[in-house]
Amino acid sequence: MEPLYTSVGVNRSPHCLDWNGTDVIYAASNAVVRAIADPADPSAGPKCVDTLLAHEDRVNCVRFLSAKTDCFVSCSTDATAVFWSKFAPCQTLKGHNGSVTVASGAQVGQDNEGYAVATASTDSTVILWTVSVNSAAQEDTIQVPKSGFANDVNVTVIEGHVMLFVATDDCGIHVHGKKRGGEDALRKLHVLKGKEMNECCMMSPCLTIIYWHITYYNITYYI
Repeated sequence: MEPLYTSVGVNRSPHCLDWNGTDVIYAASNAVVRAIADPADPSAGPKCVDTLLAHEDRVNCVRFLSAKTDCFVSCSTDATAVFWSKFAPCQTLKGHNGSVTVASGAQVGQDNEGYAVATASTDSTVILWTVSVNSAAQEDTIQVPKSGFANDVNVTVIEGHVMLFVATDDCGIHVHGKKRGGEDALRKLHVLKGKEMNECCMMSPCLTIIYWHITYYNITYYI
């Protein structure tokens, strides 16, 4: 194994880098840097091709919204998140009162029609948004228990139903769901803690964990 690309100035954040199979994006100060491999010489490794600016303060997280897509979300200490398409800023998500530390999203329509995006902040809230190239709407707000913080969030869509997983600083994973069509509010389905979560994590990889818990806790009636 040999390194193909090395960068300096990357922000010290556990969520500051992502890869969609062709493009590498990472946070550097208040910018998002994009690097891609040279098609003429893929073995040479990625090269920096863009410095993307849309934030006024440190970028804490960058995440592609699906594999092999140019749509991603970034979030920042400036209390905003930005939805990008074709590596251009399309929507600025404003709803938090503190630094936005992590974000995640998943496609809910076809051909980049729309995405469900979750953002977490030091204001002890997680916000679920519906975003597209032309619009953005705040759908639901979750208060993290005991004024704690969300260490990570993950959004997945199962048969059109939005599932949100929030890892909190009390060593729990809070599972929320929203019915297809979005008529109902986001609903808490279960909290995984302690031995229960450890046994699950040892059994299977992440995607299987999602399905296993939906079945095991009889959540199938909801979705």
